[in-house]
Amino acid sequence: MRLLLSNNFKKLSQFNIQIMKDNKSTLPFFTFLAVFNIFLFTTLSHAQDQEEYGIYESIDNNYLGKQNSSKSNKKSTINSRNDFYNLSQNLHSTYYFENGTLNAKYGNGLPTKLTFEDLSSFNSLNNNDLNYANVELITIKLNDEKDLNTNIDLSSLVTLTNLKYVYIKCLFTIDSKQIKKLVKKSNVRVFYTSLRPS
Repeated sequence: MRLLLSNNFKKLSQFNIQIMKDNKSTLPFFTFLAVFNIFLFTTLSHAQDQEEYGIYESIDNNYLGKQNSSKSNKKSTINSRNDFYNLSQNLHSTYYFENGTLNAKYGNGLPTKLTFEDLSSFNSLNNNDLNYANVELITIKLNDEKDLNTNIDLSSLVTLTNLKYVYIKCLFTIDSKQIKKLVKKSNVRVFYTSLRPS
């Protein structure tokens, strides 16, 4: 059996070598085509994720340096991103703040999300006596480019022990560098999007 397989492999190899000799011009073309398809698939699958929601992640090199590059950790990162999309795009128990005060509540029990309609509302977060023990996502709307002059310091939020994500919604164009300057964080993933009001 082993001899039969060995002979078949030799014949197949000789056949492939003969094809390559006969078609020298097609080998580079097919190699290029294969590499191009892999590149295109990888790029489109990543772009589709961002285009689907128009949401981008601000990558902090210090945060990434703490992460292990094992397969299980990569799987955890994908699950974490899916968890973020679930929290940000679906209904969960939420407190809504506007002009520095609690404006509305959705759902029963302690909130899983806090939504701030303006940056001044976020800055008043430590000035109230509400229980934020279950909060995993904070969404902050930036209404004006002047908001970029204020830092969002997440390390001061000691009552948010389960906080995993911050989602910045801007009513103007913003990039990752501006987000990194804006948000001072530790072990919290930051996502952002630019909404253009009509």
